[in-house]
Amino acid sequence: MAIAVIAVLLAREYFAARKGSGLIYNGKTLEYWLGQTASTSVITNGVYARIGSLTIGGYTYGATVETDADVERALRAIGTNCLPFLVKKLGAHETRISRTVERLKVRLKMKVDLLGRDWERGQAVTAFTYLDPLPDDIYEQIRRLSKCGTPEVATSAKYVLQQCHKMSDVHPTLK
Repeated sequence: MAIAVIAVLLAREYFAARKGSGLIYNGKTLEYWLGQTASTSVITNGVYARIGSLTIGGYTYGATVETDADVERALRAIGTNCLPFLVKKLGAHETRISRTVERLKVRLKMKVDLLGRDWERGQAVTAFTYLDPLPDDIYEQIRRLSKCGTPEVATSAKYVLQQCHKMSDVHPTLK
């Protein structure tokens, strides 16, 4: 039974990783361009930091190949097609299942995602600032995320709303 559960969890992770957006710019996928985007990490007390990459144990994680200008150009070229993908990344959070899968990967000596959903959420935050102004329906989705029960998601969404030109005079600043 335990082997079946492990197989299901790892299969779920595998298929989730392989499912891409299908959006391409200059021969590279949206997932690649987002992976090259600096991460704007917003802490629940409103403090934020923009980080291009991290070096842990001699390995570098995060944006390392493309310049900020190249990433912004790519995201603008992909345009509004990438917004649903970015909203999904903005709203993603760690779950009990995702933490269990990561622990299993460590035990099985598989590649582990050290940066995780928080890092990707920060990359989505940065990407939204590149694509500002956003369509009204996207603002509404981000507004809903700003009321999410997960503090990291809500704070990041509030930050996006605060940074967007159309909303900066309407949405209160972070406290």
